[in-house]
This record gives sequence, structure tokens and C-alpha cells, in this order.
Amino acid sequence: MSGRIDWEKRALRAEDQLVGAKVLARKMWRTLKARTGWEAEAMFKLQALKLLDATYDAAEAVWEQHRIYVEPCRRILTDQGEMYLGHWPDGTTRNLTRAQLLMMGGQPMEEAA
Repeated sequence: MSGRIDWEKRALRAEDQLVGAKVLARKMWRTLKARTGWEAEAMFKLQALKLLDATYDAAEAVWEQHRIYVEPCRRILTDQGEMYLGHWPDGTTRNLTRAQLLMMGGQPMEEAA
């Protein structure tokens, strides 16, 4: 019976991770669209996709290593840089710049520049 419970717990945990990844992917997509201005252009901007992939990979690494959930913040001003909100396991939240997120996620420094 305990083997079945362990399997069910693992299945629920995997489902939670998938839901979290889907939510994060949608938020990252909105960030990419905000960078380019419109959806069709976002799909063809290879450089923007590379930038997005680096931040997505960093957010995923921060979650896996430290259980800190990171999501992009909406930009209020058009010249405002990208900001992310980190949700720490103790319940606190902190604003992170793109460079801070990449550094926390172990991305190469040339990516953070």
C-alpha cells in the first residue's frame, strides 16, 4: 500500500511542476511579446528567443536548486528594464534584475551583460 501512496505523491508532484512550468512559460511569452511589440514579430526574433531562453533556464535552475519561484514583472514604463519577482520558500518576495536572475541561475556572465 505504501508503494502506491509514494507513486501517487510522485504523480501529484510531477503534475504540480508541469502546471508551474506552464504558468511560467505563459508569463515569459508575455515578456517576449512586450520586448518585440507584437506576437508575429516575437516568433521570428531569434535574438529575443535566445534572451528569453536564458532567463527561462535561469528561473528553472533557481527553482530546482533553491525552490525560489521566479516570474517576470509587468513593465509600467517602456524604458524600464526587465524585472523579475522571486518568491522565497520562507514567504518573502524580492525584486530581481535580469542580471541578478541570470547570476543566481548560473548562466554565463556574457549572458548577463
